[in-house]
Amino acid sequence: MKLKALRGNFGDYGNIRRGDVIEIDDRAKSKALIEAGLFVEFDEKAEKQAKEKREAQALADAEAAKTAEAADEEAGRALAVQLDVLKAGNATLVLTVAERDTEITGLKSTVAERETEILGLRKQLEEQNARLAIIPGLEVQISEKTASLADFQKRMDELVARMAVGESASTTEPDDTTGKKSAGKKEAK
Repeated sequence: MKLKALRGNFGDYGNIRRGDVIEIDDRAKSKALIEAGLFVEFDEKAEKQAKEKREAQALADAEAAKTAEAADEEAGRALAVQLDVLKAGNATLVLTVAERDTEITGLKSTVAERETEILGLRKQLEEQNARLAIIPGLEVQISEKTASLADFQKRMDELVARMAVGESASTTEPDDTTGKKSAGKKEAK
């Protein structure tokens, strides 16, 4: 009878390793070894079927591994394509950011120029306001001058009137200071 070792042992049959097959002619001794749990009866047909099953399972596992590897490679290629798309998008964003930074720098420069212009205009406005602040004083001076001029005109009119009266009286009356008649105008007829 053929027996297959379930575990390694050393004995009458030498050093036996697990899985080794030995042939024992004594059936009683074979049964004792099987009952001790050291061996099992070896069935060549069952062993052959088990071996074929293991080989078929190994082939199926290898095929599944190849399929999984192919799927992993395909997924890797798809991820590489996505990575390339993301890199291109990132490069576009970097360029866009750089363009925006350039625009912002230009706008800051423009704002600085406008602020300088605003400061200049404010200075001009302050100067203009200072000039305009003089106007009320000038208006007061003008009204004072107008009043002085009106007063002067009035005195001139009075003086002209007195002189006219004085000339007509002086042709007939003696000069107050000299006592002589003035050689003034003759009266108009």
